Amino acid sequence: MKDILGGNILYKLKRSSSILLTLGVVLIIGSWVFSFSFGYALKDYFIKPRDAFLLGQSIETYYLMIVAFVLLGISLIILSIDTKQKRRKNLWAFPIMTISIVLFFISYNSYYYANDQRIANKELFSLKKQEYQWSEIEKMEFIFHIVEGGSQKGAAIKVYPKNGDHPIYIEWDQYIFFTRYRLEKLVLDHGGEVKTVILDKREK
Repeated sequence: MKDILGGNILYKLKRSSSILLTLGVVLIIGSWVFSFSFGYALKDYFIKPRDAFLLGQSIETYYLMIVAFVLLGISLIILSIDTKQKRRKNLWAFPIMTISIVLFFISYNSYYYANDQRIANKELFSLKKQEYQWSEIEKMEFIFHIVEGGSQKGAAIKVYPKNGDHPIYIEWDQYIFFTRYRLEKLVLDHGGEVKTVILDKREK
């Protein structure tokens, strides 16, 4: 086979190499879908309590998992290249694969969930999970932004524990939208306070 680089390395895709190449390309192209589907499914099965009605993660967590899938795809593509200089190939492929696995674990370990007993939140890059019984919640704020046109847009919820710990901050998404009134009821039923905070984010 002709040396396509004009150097000492000859490239030849074997059966196993073509499989690695295909997997690598699929991971890169489908990284966005895998981040939302596969990543969420893992948390739904391994992290979320069976009786939980709320499970989600920050948008930064999704992006980090996308990067993890892309890097894993790149490492597989590098490994698919059949070259005489395997040592140099491995020198690139395995560190990239290691970084992708670390990023995947970090994003997998970032989440929030709620059931009728408690609310929990594990922030991205945080070593400690915040978890409180509803009776331990002093106040929950639903934060809305007024955007151009005067309409209100959900921004986040903020949960204040009675013990004065750092409040839980969860970005607004579809999971919060569909469970808002259930969250309100749980806080109120356990003696907490619910407030709606509206911030004008229009350019002055």
